[in-house]
Formats: sequence, C-alpha cells, structure tokens
Amino acid sequence: AMVGVVARVVIKIKIDITNGFGIWLF
Repeated sequence: AMVGVVARVVIKIKIDITNGFGIWLF
C-alpha cells in the first residue's frame, strides 16, 4: 500500500515540476 502512495506522490511532484518549470525550460 505504501508503495502505491509513494508512487502517486512522486508522479504528482513530477507533473507539478513539469507544469511549473516546463514553461521556463521549453
């Protein structure tokens, strides 16, 4: 169960980074 929660958090963080810094990088 913990693995699934951690995976979702990591995915959310990656999405937030892409949305937040993708504009600046690309």
